[in-house]
Formats: sequence, C-alpha cells, structure tokens
Amino acid sequence: MDRQVFNTKKYQSTVGGNAVDVVKNLPSITVDGLGDISVRGSKGFTVLINGKPTQGDASTILAQLPANALESVELITAPSAKYDPEGKGGILNIITKKAAINGTFAQVNVRGGFPSI
Repeated sequence: MDRQVFNTKKYQSTVGGNAVDVVKNLPSITVDGLGDISVRGSKGFTVLINGKPTQGDASTILAQLPANALESVELITAPSAKYDPEGKGGILNIITKKAAINGTFAQVNVRGGFPSI
C-alpha cells in the first residue's frame, strides 16, 4: 500500500489539456496559481516517467506532456529504499500509453512573400 494508482480515463475534463490538468484532480497534490506543484504540501518530490527519473522543474515537465498520452499516474507516498532519497515528499510516476513518448513528430515551417518595392 505504498502507492496509489489513478487511471486517467476517469478524468474526461482533461481531454485536450496537458498532464498538469490531470495532476490537479488527484488527491494529495495541489497546484497553486503560479503553476507550482506540491505533493502532500511539499515541493521536494520526484517525477518519474515510465519509471525513469526526469531532470528539471516538475511543472515544466508535466506541461509538455499531453493528457491523452497518459495511461495512469502513480503516487508513491512512502518510497522504498530502491528510490533515490531526493523524493522526500513522494514520487509521482507518470505511465504513458504505448509508443506515446517514442512517436514520430514532424514540424514544417513555410515562409512566403513578395519582394519589397
């Protein structure tokens, strides 16, 4: 009972949003007006994506993940010794759908115009 698993399909209000919109609805997690995330009142928590640790600010990382790419969110409130002791407030493990992270993305930029007269 060291973790709580939340299925993201239950949160239909987050369709079209990002992972922060999903996390806002979870118990023990608060998001303030500036977008800072805290777990059980502490900002000292670790974010894992598919069990792998991430670097950087939690709110920035979660803002970049689309909500429809998430399968479930695990909230580990009492991390065992196998996890890094950095996550004192807990660990937020984001489980993505298969191939959501390993997808192929493309971006095309086209410019046009007329010469100046």
